[in-house]
Amino acid sequence: MRYLRLYDLSPGMVLARTIWGPSGEVLLARGAVLTAATIAALHRREVSAVWVKDGTGDDEDPAELVSDQLRAAAAKQVQDLFHAVSRGASGRVVREAAKRLLNVAESIVEEVLSAPVAAELVAIKTHDAYTLQHSVEVAAACVLLGLQIGASRSSLRELALGGLLHDLGKVRIPAEVLNKTGPLTTEEWELVKQHPTWGFEIISAMDLEEVTPKHIAWQHHERQDGKGYPRGLRGTNRVARDHAEFLAGNRIALCAEICAVADVYCAMRSDRPYRPAMPPEEAVAALREAAGSQLNRELVNLFLRTVPVFPPGITVRLYSGQFNGYFARVVRCSRASPDKPVIRLLYDPDGNPCQPLEIDLARSPAEIRSWLTPPTVATRQVHQTLQGTAHRPEPT
Repeated sequence: MRYLRLYDLSPGMVLARTIWGPSGEVLLARGAVLTAATIAALHRREVSAVWVKDGTGDDEDPAELVSDQLRAAAAKQVQDLFHAVSRGASGRVVREAAKRLLNVAESIVEEVLSAPVAAELVAIKTHDAYTLQHSVEVAAACVLLGLQIGASRSSLRELALGGLLHDLGKVRIPAEVLNKTGPLTTEEWELVKQHPTWGFEIISAMDLEEVTPKHIAWQHHERQDGKGYPRGLRGTNRVARDHAEFLAGNRIALCAEICAVADVYCAMRSDRPYRPAMPPEEAVAALREAAGSQLNRELVNLFLRTVPVFPPGITVRLYSGQFNGYFARVVRCSRASPDKPVIRLLYDPDGNPCQPLEIDLARSPAEIRSWLTPPTVATRQVHQTLQGTAHRPEPT
């Protein structure tokens, strides 16, 4: 399978991964045959890229941290709560919606705990589904990171709920501002910066027993260097907390720092109308660069031990050793070595199909390493070599 921008799609291609709508509904299921009409519909829904089957690696079902069924159910419950808040529903209605979401949070914890291998966090979604699906992905990533610091089962559930609710304050931002594809004006940006405070206020009014979610909503845009918003809190770049720091009241809560790492990573790995998703290796590099000033450095290092740097299904290229210059497909990852996947050779340096040999980079000699190219670039290089065709360049 391979990842293609919409302008590279053609009728007859087969979808390799499901595409989700704004309410958690399936717009196009895995295995659907693309037509001119469905491709046009994806353009209208501002889906920028999809996974399609290409006869190589199609037997490897892409592992995801959250199942399709739970992702859909969670997005629907988040949407119900957002709608209840936005239309000014009674406190009872909002609390009942929040209680249902707490059950979803428990299910997310259960699936992350039972996931056997490192898996992809981010799904393909339409533009109007972004906020809801993004919240589900952030919740799963929060649990993943919570596991790394030894959080209890109840704390993991609170982290998941906080991830689901972290952007709840955005219900008070006009849709034309929230979905704007161009630069925000100063006034619009000041409005957006209010959503953490609004989220804290809304969640506080729900009278939840769990206190973590409201602080995640309030503080997930604070920075380690004190240049975040809304209160300019500072961090220590450590996981451990001492009593004096807690009493000072000007430090970012650990739960919010966890959500910040999850939020930034999932946002970078998602396609948006104004820019394509970052390739995995670029997202990892950007996360490392943000560590220390924006994000908690210790948490970033822990997170990068768990997420697959090279998710199953993407194209990589070997740059040294016996197979220097060969193109390959990532087929499996493991929690133990997320940066050293199992790859399957596809093409030689000249673009000729080769014997589909599988190589486990975790067990291979030190001189064998993979260099990840953005999937569309690597695929384009192969196709240009094989067919000599010209492709529209990547947007800047």
